[in-house]
Amino acid sequence: MANNEADLIAMGRGLIAEPNWVNKVQFGQEKLLRKCISCNIGCADHRIAKGLPIRCTVNPDVIGEDEYKHHRLKNKIRLTVIGGGTAALEAACSAAEIGAEVNLYEQKSYLGGLAHQIAQLPDKKRIDDYVNYLKQRASLLPNLKINLNQKADLETIIHQQTDMIVNASGAQPFLPPIEGLQAAHAASNSQVFDIFDLLKNLAAFQEKNQQILIIGGGAVGLDVMEYFTKHCAAKVTMVEMLPEIGRDLDIVTKFGMKELLDKYQVKQFTQTKLKSISNSKAVVLQAGKQLELEFDKVFICLGMRSQAPLMPTLEKYSLEQGISLTNIGDSKQARRIFEGTQEARQILNEVHLVDQRKSKSMHLEHNY
Repeated sequence: MANNEADLIAMGRGLIAEPNWVNKVQFGQEKLLRKCISCNIGCADHRIAKGLPIRCTVNPDVIGEDEYKHHRLKNKIRLTVIGGGTAALEAACSAAEIGAEVNLYEQKSYLGGLAHQIAQLPDKKRIDDYVNYLKQRASLLPNLKINLNQKADLETIIHQQTDMIVNASGAQPFLPPIEGLQAAHAASNSQVFDIFDLLKNLAAFQEKNQQILIIGGGAVGLDVMEYFTKHCAAKVTMVEMLPEIGRDLDIVTKFGMKELLDKYQVKQFTQTKLKSISNSKAVVLQAGKQLELEFDKVFICLGMRSQAPLMPTLEKYSLEQGISLTNIGDSKQARRIFEGTQEARQILNEVHLVDQRKSKSMHLEHNY
């Protein structure tokens, strides 16, 4: 527009993710733009495939927007957040923005959790836009302290004299008890990997024209397929227990992935179960028949499992001390960024209840 090359610029999903896009750009706040990551989950999939109201993965309240910020806390509320992924960051920022004193603990050296790790894949870089937005937002909140390289424990929480604990410790790849799997994955010369092995050292997985076997045809398995077909010229085979690969994907991503499967002639074994695995071949069962599939590398993409080792201790402590405890995101149940973001904003309901209880307690003390 400044160069007179356009009279009008229209945006679609970008304004669902960031209703204040124009104002932020006008006033030099581009780093605080909550950019659309093109996940198609709350917008296209909700409206086209499911007939549900429009929602957004990165914007937890497309209706109320920033209305929550006007409902400030009346008392000093200390909040401890365990984890540094997207759900943890959204919860920490939202609570700090209404006046809570927040301490966030992340045992790794970086923020963003699984979202940041997935963004290492060339075709998933835009996911980091959400992580960067959350980091920028957090940096502007003086009442939010982020502690990296620090694993939260009960002693830490006791020292904080916290009023509320939010656990958002994430998830880990699931390796089921399949014959040979644990041993093959742990071997020093292993060619059996999970998604974290790939994301932690992408540079080690760039050899061309290899035979890649992927066990699991969900979102993670398809991300692995996309990387090796598009960037490594690999010959990929996928094994899935369900009748369809990518069954639970949003409608737009599902069509896109089907195009890739066809374009790169990916071999697909559906309604097929992994029976055993070694360092060079997998034995699978399809329609009662046993098949052997050879590979150069195999990736086990059979979903994620919640990782919340501190929860039993936290539950006991919170009951003893009368402290509120909430478990959100993947540590509650391994799902998408979408659900974690929604749950993160919803913790404000509990924060306000804690505030109300503190007001009531102070009122009773004053009367006595």
